[in-house]
Amino acid sequence: MDEFGKPRGERSGGPNAADRSRSCPDCPHDASAIPWLDLPSALADVARHWRDFFAAVLVYPGGMDVLCARPAPGVWSAVEYGCHVRDVLALTARRIEVTMLAAQPILEPWDPDVAALEGHYGAQDPQAVADDLIDAAHELGGVLQPIAALARDRTATLGSSMLSVDDLARTAVHEALHHLADARAVVPAPC
Repeated sequence: MDEFGKPRGERSGGPNAADRSRSCPDCPHDASAIPWLDLPSALADVARHWRDFFAAVLVYPGGMDVLCARPAPGVWSAVEYGCHVRDVLALTARRIEVTMLAAQPILEPWDPDVAALEGHYGAQDPQAVADDLIDAAHELGGVLQPIAALARDRTATLGSSMLSVDDLARTAVHEALHHLADARAVVPAPC
């Protein structure tokens, strides 16, 4: 997986790191269509959808196992997707803070596969993940709220890409929406 949670080598034709905030060929979500001032509430809304999704599955017998089980080798479980989104939101908040404060911001790369292994994503409690995801969405929303429209064009370097605050914020919203659909897809009906 790359740092945006996409399998490495499977992005042909799709957006790259510099334009993940635009429409995605793999899902109907277009974070670029959300007005800047609405991004904090969009983050809060999608975090609540994550919480509600996990809660709905947990009411079923074996719901915990369903959320934590990988449906196939190399495919994340629903809780692993939730952990990834939680970490993306928290990382994005830190990256935007660095971008706004540093004279020539350079962002450190992040490997979600390493984070998943070191963080034992598959063994985490879905309710705790949902709570942490809501906290991370609130934190990122709080970072975004005071940023004026002109300041959102401020850029940072990540690898060979220049990313604006706008790119970072919209990519995080997209990740939360896209991976919620991924998580729902790996949970069998009737959950």
